[in-house]
Amino acid sequence: MNILNIILALFLITSCGHGKLDFQSYPAKVDVSVVESDGQITKLGATPLSVGMDSVFFKDGAVKLIFSKTGYRQEIVYITKPALRSSVKLTTRMEEANSAKEIISNQKLERLSSKIAEAQKYSFNKNYKRSEEILLKLVDNYPDVSVPYDLLANIYYLSNDTNKALYFYEKAKGISPGNSQRDYLINKLKRGTASSGDI
Repeated sequence: MNILNIILALFLITSCGHGKLDFQSYPAKVDVSVVESDGQITKLGATPLSVGMDSVFFKDGAVKLIFSKTGYRQEIVYITKPALRSSVKLTTRMEEANSAKEIISNQKLERLSSKIAEAQKYSFNKNYKRSEEILLKLVDNYPDVSVPYDLLANIYYLSNDTNKALYFYEKAKGISPGNSQRDYLINKLKRGTASSGDI
């Protein structure tokens, strides 16, 4: 093996580490969260913040980051995992929310997304009863959002309660039409050919 190959091998071995991400913001103390591939939102901490790449990139090569702070507009950033070991510095300048209505809207959205992630966690662990409780409250509190209806329908579908599944899929469709997967499941339910493997 010649010296060039040895140097190249050493470079590759030392550069394949995981590196770190440094988050800065104006103003400081902005919450940084990562959206995992299953939709769960995990808070990493508040700026200034330094975390290892493994804390951000779980399985995927790209992730969605959410920067949020009360009184400011939420910022969403998509980043890809660097191929080589490196330190990446990500800085964001938050814009102030224009109105009290916008602040309240952002807070509601954060509560909604947090509860949806919690319900999905219970659903993935097959604790459908707890997931159902959370989603029924979300349907009451956010009647114009289709996601809780869809998730409730999925739970009922998996539990073979086809009447409730169809009812909640139809409610979701009324709010947000055009979801081909939902339409497929509605048709299967109406024909009586649904099976839990469809979801």
